[in-house]
Amino acid sequence: MDSETTVLAERDDLRVVGGYPGANATDVTMEDDRTVTLAPDPRDAGHEWFFYWNVTVESDAERTVDVSFDREVVGPWGPAVSRDRRTWSWLGSDAADDHRGFRYEFGAGERTAFAFSVPYVRADFERWWTSVEQHERVHRQTLTTTANGRPVPLVQIGDLTADTHVLGACRHHACESPASYALEGWLGALAADPPSEWCAHVVPLVDLDGVYRGDQGKSRLPHDHNRDYGRSNGALDDIEPLYPTTAAIKRYVRNIDGEVALALDFHSPYKWGDPHDRVFFACSPEDATAADRRFARFLDEACDRTDDAMAFAADAGFAEPGGRSAGTTFTAFLDRAGATSSRTLEVPYFGTEGNRATPDRWRGLGRATDRATRQFVAPIE
Repeated sequence: MDSETTVLAERDDLRVVGGYPGANATDVTMEDDRTVTLAPDPRDAGHEWFFYWNVTVESDAERTVDVSFDREVVGPWGPAVSRDRRTWSWLGSDAADDHRGFRYEFGAGERTAFAFSVPYVRADFERWWTSVEQHERVHRQTLTTTANGRPVPLVQIGDLTADTHVLGACRHHACESPASYALEGWLGALAADPPSEWCAHVVPLVDLDGVYRGDQGKSRLPHDHNRDYGRSNGALDDIEPLYPTTAAIKRYVRNIDGEVALALDFHSPYKWGDPHDRVFFACSPEDATAADRRFARFLDEACDRTDDAMAFAADAGFAEPGGRSAGTTFTAFLDRAGATSSRTLEVPYFGTEGNRATPDRWRGLGRATDRATRQFVAPIE
C-alpha cells in the first residue's frame, strides 16, 4: 500500500524527495544545487501553519547543502537524520545556525532523510510486533479499517477474561511520533511479563491514514481524531464519530466487561518551551484527582529506577488544560466510561540538555510507565 517516492524538486544532480510514508513538505525550491528551501505542509489541518516536516535529499556528488525554512522548525539538537529511514539520530546543534535551517555534507551518491523529529510509521510498529508476537498472553486483532482501507491494529496483553482493564492509545495526532516510542517501550515491557490479573487493550496508531500520509493531524478539519468522542455542549456519547477508528474505539470500550482502572493516551506537545520540554500530563494541577496524583507519583519513582528513561517530576507533572468528562477527547470519553484515572501523557520532542530526548530514552519512559501501571493497578492490601 506504500506509495512510490516523489521528486519534489531537482537541480542538476541534487533531488528533494517525498511521497513515502511519513513524508511532509511543501513549497520546495532550489536556488542552486546547494540551497534548498521548504516549508511544513499543514494540508487539511485548521492551523494556518504547523511544524512537522520530513523529506529525503539525494546527492549524486559530494557537496554541502543548506536547507532553510521561513519559520523556526529545526530543534535544539538539529534535525533528525537517517540513511535508511529506520535508524535515526540527531544531526547535532552545530549543524544549525538557528532554528530556521541546517547544513549537511553529502558524500557522492548519498541518500539521507531529515525530519523535524524522529518519525515512527506503520513499518516501525510492525518491526516491533515481530519481536513480541510469539509471547504468551500477547494478542493482536484488527480493530477496524480506516477510511482509506488500512487495517488498524489493536494489541491486547494479559488475561482477556480479567475483571480489570487498562486502555491505551497513541497517534490521535498523526505527527506526534515521540509518543509512539514511549508507547512501544510500555507495550514491550508489558509483553515481556504479561499481567495475569488484568488486561491492557491498546490502539497504537489511531490516525493511521494520517501517519501514512505524513499529516500534521492536529486540528484536522472539521475536527481531529482526538476531538471525535462526542460533543461538549449537550448529548455527548450518542453522536456518531466522524472517523471509523474512533467509532470502533467507542464500541470496543462499551463492550469491555469489568473495571477500567487506567486509560492513557500518549501524545507529544508543542515543539519546545515550557512545559513542552518536559514529560507531563495534560491536566491543570487543580483538576488532577487523587488517583491521577497517585499514578504520577508512581511514574516519578519508576523513572528514577529505569535505565535511560526521560525524567518525570510528579510535583510539576500536570500542566495545561486536559479536560475531564465534558470534553470530546479519548481521555474524556474514558472518564465518562468510569475509568479510575484517564489522562494524556505528553512526551516531548526534544527535552532539555539535562533530559535529552532520544528513541531509547522515550522507550525508557515507556518502561517506567509499565512499572507505574503495574503498581497503580495492583490491588491495595
